[in-house]
Amino acid sequence: VSSLNSILGNNEVTDVQSIILRKMMEDPNITIAGLSTVTGLDRNAVNYQLRKLRRIINIERVGSDKKGSWKLLPK
Repeated sequence: VSSLNSILGNNEVTDVQSIILRKMMEDPNITIAGLSTVTGLDRNAVNYQLRKLRRIINIERVGSDKKGSWKLLPK
């Protein structure tokens, strides 16, 4: 498992984005709804943060929304 710093490189993220990334690394099977619960944001806000994160790192959902997992890779 890669560390958050190795994935981010020199890119900076907000506190909320950092929480989202850490949770995705700790539990790759976490859903958008799960991320919403952890961050206190609604699902649209989580999706917005993911869109912003996808500009700086590769975030991929492998499989279905419920049974899939997240893959995080540096760009």
